[in-house]
Amino acid sequence: MDNLYNGRPITDDDIQLLTMFTRQAGLAIENCILYKYLEDAHLELKKAQETLLQREKLAALGEMAANVAHEIRNPLVSIGAFTRRLYQKFDNGLYEKMYGEAIIKQVDRLEGILNDVLSFSKASKVVFEKFDLNRIIAETLAGMEDELKSRGIEVEKSLDGDLPEILCDYQEIKQVFINLFTNAMDAMGDEGRLTVKTSPLSQEDRDYIGIEIRDTGGGIPSEVLHNIFNPFFTTKGWGTGLGLAICHRIVDGHRGVIEVNNDPGRGVTFTVKLPVEGGVEWLTPSTAPNRTSSHAKGNGNEVSDDEEDTGGRR
Repeated sequence: MDNLYNGRPITDDDIQLLTMFTRQAGLAIENCILYKYLEDAHLELKKAQETLLQREKLAALGEMAANVAHEIRNPLVSIGAFTRRLYQKFDNGLYEKMYGEAIIKQVDRLEGILNDVLSFSKASKVVFEKFDLNRIIAETLAGMEDELKSRGIEVEKSLDGDLPEILCDYQEIKQVFINLFTNAMDAMGDEGRLTVKTSPLSQEDRDYIGIEIRDTGGGIPSEVLHNIFNPFFTTKGWGTGLGLAICHRIVDGHRGVIEVNNDPGRGVTFTVKLPVEGGVEWLTPSTAPNRTSSHAKGNGNEVSDDEEDTGGRR
């Protein structure tokens, strides 16, 4: 075949030269791709190392916070107990009675904060057994009924009666609902509507139960929405900011998902998706692993170190 530009025939030497050139060009392109791959892998490894270091720091910080919280909690309980005894001895209208009431309120607030910290950092054993999720929701709402009524919050329930029982840790899942309901009440303040809905879901060939918890509290500022599951983050002027972080950790431990749908100016919907057979490998107390968990009564009373009450914090 003749050369298109000079009309000179293409020789075997020319073909050999072109073949060598294409091979070298191919090697150069392959090396570029390999270098880019190695560069990306190095960046990912560096990020993973930084994340691991950050987790180690947070673990050390959490352990230290738990120790400090435990040491503070013991004398705080004594202060609260003795103040309540003195409070009962004073007549109404006395300044001593008013001062005692103020001390008791502040002690209760500090105990709530310490319980949040201990709940988030304390390792305890969870046991997965079969429970009716609708029953857990109903019991949680019943325990919070007085506070809901006092705030003028209407509760609307739409619970699917045909849901199967799920494998879960009762106390942990109840804690999720306590935190989310309390979070919704704090967002709404006085008056509003709390809507709770359950329904069966199917996703990626697995059966789930979906729980929607919707409030009319005006929503979350869009610029901070990505932070709401971070520990110690709160948009309120009180609390520890651990409520949603605890929810996220518990749901994740149950192989589930928690999602948020923010409607600025109107409200927020939290959706919890729990697999029906999510904890099938942890059925009995003898096989249950140690995991970070929170055991709460949800009634605001004093509890022991093994059973602590934590309120929801956004």
